[in-house]
Amino acid sequence: MTYFKNVVKRNGITVPFDEKKIENAIAKAFIATGEVEARNVSTIAGA
Repeated sequence: MTYFKNVVKRNGITVPFDEKKIENAIAKAFIATGEVEARNVSTIAGA
């Protein structure tokens, strides 16, 4: 369910969108706060 094909990084380079990077960032945030278990993050990230 990816809507973006590319992203522009802060240094100006265009790279392919990586949904896993977003999922990992969301997982780290939720796990750090204790809001959700790691196995449920992919469902949230894909929403």
